[in-house]
Amino acid sequence: IAMKRLPAKRHPKDANNLPQGLERIHRKSKHICKLVDDTMTLYWLGNETPKLKKELLDLMSLFEVLVEDASFKFPDRSIAAELPITADVSNTNHRDPRQAPENILYNALRYTPARKTVSISLEKSEAG
Repeated sequence: IAMKRLPAKRHPKDANNLPQGLERIHRKSKHICKLVDDTMTLYWLGNETPKLKKELLDLMSLFEVLVEDASFKFPDRSIAAELPITADVSNTNHRDPRQAPENILYNALRYTPARKTVSISLEKSEAG
């Protein structure tokens, strides 16, 4: 069976959308790389017996960076942060402590209307 490849139909405005298309491809490829990295980390944690260091994590530094990055990424929204002066977590590992709070903050900002405020707070639990 002989098959002929048909040329792709192009809309006249497609040439104008090329930079946006490349930007989208770049953004999506970065997202795929992050997913691959996360998958490899999960595989490593599930199949290896890693000797994770027990470290001290300064949550204040982490949250300050998260709020600064989020404010830059979402300039049309504001962030009200109620954070303690210190917030150290002991006996933890720094494998990727940023991912969960970053996802929560970015989702809150993404789904909050422009010119509105997202409030975050950090409190010590009774469990320690």
